[in-house]
Amino acid sequence: SSTGTVLNKVHEAKLCKRQRNADDWIERYFVLLDNGVLLTCKRNTEGNASMAAAKPYLVVNKNTVVSLTNWTGESVFSFQIVTEDRKLYHFSSDSDEGRLQWVHALRDVKLFIEGGSSTSDPAKDLMMHDNRMDF
Repeated sequence: SSTGTVLNKVHEAKLCKRQRNADDWIERYFVLLDNGVLLTCKRNTEGNASMAAAKPYLVVNKNTVVSLTNWTGESVFSFQIVTEDRKLYHFSSDSDEGRLQWVHALRDVKLFIEGGSSTSDPAKDLMMHDNRMDF
């Protein structure tokens, strides 16, 4: 008999994402799975992710680039993801600690997918991008 693959949640939390072609940031709840899929979903009354209505938002793979960013204004704890097909996604957390947790989780998943192990010091080699220009 065949059994389905069990996917584990690597990290989950509220993030703000930047709307495409707009300066607006909207709040969403995201769940990162160990296969690299980043889901967007709603939270249930207990505050946990409601996985029944979760939708894939993007996929992290070995060619994904995750970087810290420096936005002026409200979204100071931001980071960006550039996917293999060169799509750019901007996210913002409500704290520097929250941002670093996401960046480390995304990089650990990327390393896991590449066949390596997670880094002992994930803060090492973080790139900082200055995103004051309009996109």
